[in-house]
Amino acid sequence: MMVTLYTNTADVYKINKTAALTQIRQVSFTATKQITFLEPRIDLDYASDISGADYCYIDIFGAWYFIDDKIYDIGKKITLVCSIDPLYTFKDGILNSDVCCIRSESPGHPTDVPDSQYPIHPSKKLTEVIELGTGIFKSDPAYPYFLTVQGT
Repeated sequence: MMVTLYTNTADVYKINKTAALTQIRQVSFTATKQITFLEPRIDLDYASDISGADYCYIDIFGAWYFIDDKIYDIGKKITLVCSIDPLYTFKDGILNSDVCCIRSESPGHPTDVPDSQYPIHPSKKLTEVIELGTGIFKSDPAYPYFLTVQGT
């Protein structure tokens, strides 16, 4: 298995980091324990010069990772503690998606402030609560369902 080490100068929230990556080296490694996809830990030989590396590509996963920590172990081993960069790993799917995003005055907290760039401009808001029977939905309160409909 191969890991390609890079120096990354791009913001972590940037999707396309191609221009900001400088390859340092490719290093072969053997998994001596289980490696997870989201947060892999990779053991490398101490002889591998990885100074300056803060980003990597792991070929077996086909994914890009931030190097969060480097642990220098006894026995001339370096453990790279990584976490996935989902934006760059899945950039093609993200950039090729047709989506309609609504801006909000506070990130993560949608509000009733209208977005002037959104193509639908509601003139009236209607909120109605409808009690659902036990048909296809579970009646247990641990399984809530919300139906949102927007139109003109």
